[in-house]
Amino acid sequence: MRSPAEWRELLPDRLVWVGARDGRAYKRDPLPVSIGDEDCAFRPLVIKALNDAGRDWRPVCEVSNMESLCATVEADLAVVPLLASTVPNLLEVLSFGAGLPPLPMFHINLHLPRIGASDVALELSRHVREQFAARYRRAA
Repeated sequence: MRSPAEWRELLPDRLVWVGARDGRAYKRDPLPVSIGDEDCAFRPLVIKALNDAGRDWRPVCEVSNMESLCATVEADLAVVPLLASTVPNLLEVLSFGAGLPPLPMFHINLHLPRIGASDVALELSRHVREQFAARYRRAA
């Protein structure tokens, strides 16, 4: 049995639709979507959002590798759902007017065991929290 974990929210972040700069993939029907594989936390929510909106779509790339997903988007072969803070500079967040369904907010959390965390784990946790706080302040 796992011990209860202590968690801290590092960053609230919105899941957004991303496309190629000046791209047209989002206008295609069915919508070409690059999406994470079966283990992707976003996948079921994105599929539900598309289905609830009645948007026909087709998978283009279904892998856990962000570089592969983004390559299909950069080539304007698909759109991809990404956390807003992770959108590469070569791509752009698509506006709500692009006919894509809204996507949910996510919360990036850090989990540690309540008891028994090593000094190294605690120091790493402190460092990660500080870096997320600094990054979030810069982005705001």
